[in-house]
Amino acid sequence: MLRRHTFKIILQGLINLKELHTKSKLVKKVAKQTGIPVSISKQVIDGCFRAITEILEDNEDIVIHGFGKFFTKKHKPKKVKDFARDESFILPERYMPRFKFSKNIKVKE
Repeated sequence: MLRRHTFKIILQGLINLKELHTKSKLVKKVAKQTGIPVSISKQVIDGCFRAITEILEDNEDIVIHGFGKFFTKKHKPKKVKDFARDESFILPERYMPRFKFSKNIKVKE
């Protein structure tokens, strides 16, 4: 089993943890680029996230041309085992949110 610090070291090779952005950084960046106040920018971004969440909860897709596609993927029921209690049970059918990037998005190295 990997220890937490070992896992963090592995992730640092894949993702520069100092460059992760939060919602507050996104709000400030949108406000700066559009010239609107931070409070309004926060309301707009919160509204977008709420709308995306509600649409995905209804198992519908969202396509934003040039950015990507939000969708849900159906997972079949499956038998799983809880090793702590030594019990087996059926995990019911469920839908999990996914995102696929547009081909137009390029990652800078």
